[in-house]
Amino acid sequence: MWFSPAEQKPETCRSDCYFQKDEFLTDLKVLKTKSHNFFEIHMLTAQLYDLADELYRLAPWQWMFEDELIGLRHPRTKELAQISIMGANGEHISLALYLGEEALLRFNTMHQELPEGEELPQEDGMALVLESRQLQVSFGDRGELSKAELAEIKRLKRKYRGGNYPQFQSFHPGRCPRSIDDKEAEWLVHALTQTKEVALMLRAGLIAHKRTGKQGLESITREFHDGVWRTTWVPTDSRTFDFPAPAPDTSLVAKVAQHPGLDVDCHFQIIPNPIGASRENSVFPYLALSVDRNSGFIFGMELISVEEQPHEQMIASVPDHFLRQWDRQQLRPTSLRVATRGTHAMLEKTAAELGIPLVLDAELPALQAALSSVMRSLGHDDDF
Repeated sequence: MWFSPAEQKPETCRSDCYFQKDEFLTDLKVLKTKSHNFFEIHMLTAQLYDLADELYRLAPWQWMFEDELIGLRHPRTKELAQISIMGANGEHISLALYLGEEALLRFNTMHQELPEGEELPQEDGMALVLESRQLQVSFGDRGELSKAELAEIKRLKRKYRGGNYPQFQSFHPGRCPRSIDDKEAEWLVHALTQTKEVALMLRAGLIAHKRTGKQGLESITREFHDGVWRTTWVPTDSRTFDFPAPAPDTSLVAKVAQHPGLDVDCHFQIIPNPIGASRENSVFPYLALSVDRNSGFIFGMELISVEEQPHEQMIASVPDHFLRQWDRQQLRPTSLRVATRGTHAMLEKTAAELGIPLVLDAELPALQAALSSVMRSLGHDDDF
């Protein structure tokens, strides 16, 4: 139908049309952004699998050792991380990327040379590893992967057999290793790319992991300058990790100090037995154990976790958990004996406040028997 000028459609209709057009353009822009991000993420994932496959074929663990670190500075954030290649002994073939200063100090503690006859307790070593902020690319059997990881491999049309299935994981203190996010995937792309470059130079004998510079011992590092990755040298940081030594609640100390005395053995450790509905949301529980040294009777046992509090706050609360165990039994330790460095540091300030001796001793029969009993009840072997 034709309209005369006086009968043209109202202006409101025209403005409505323009409004709908603007909405359409906005929706289209959002859709394009989402599509772009979708393809970016999937391209990054495909690149990650490509690089992991290249690393497995290269097998740098045949000539590199776990403690021969490669520094890596993120090209955008400038954060310094450390790459470690594991698998020289044929077990746990992987690349670990240790993020931040604390992770490096933990690593140094795991690999420090101890006086003859002295060893790092197994429980301390486990805590140093599981609580380190790190990303890992590991290779294992199909059964070690989640359904989501297997679905991603199928989507990418990848074929693996035996122990060469790649897995990408992110470690956070107190939590079960989980899937990596986009930023972590970017970190690992840089780590895998630069590991290949450095590994080939090391195999050819063109460089070494360390050198002596004007400031002393220096470690190899890869940095991005002027659009190019370059090898630089930074002073070697050989410092070690100080196990946390939180202060106790003084009011709890005062209550416990009024009770009759008893010789007590104590133990604190992380247990790698995930609790949670899924791997992505699971946590590792921590055990706080108090034992009568003379009878071997367990009079205090608690499992605590980061499920409802940050790791830092949980660690800070540990001395008070022990104090409450003692207070509930109406007893005051006349002395404390512990078997691990982590437990010793954890109770150092508490023992000082109570004015009692705190002894680190690897041979504590009553504690070991009690701990073995607890571990069996949790589904672990005696030599855990």
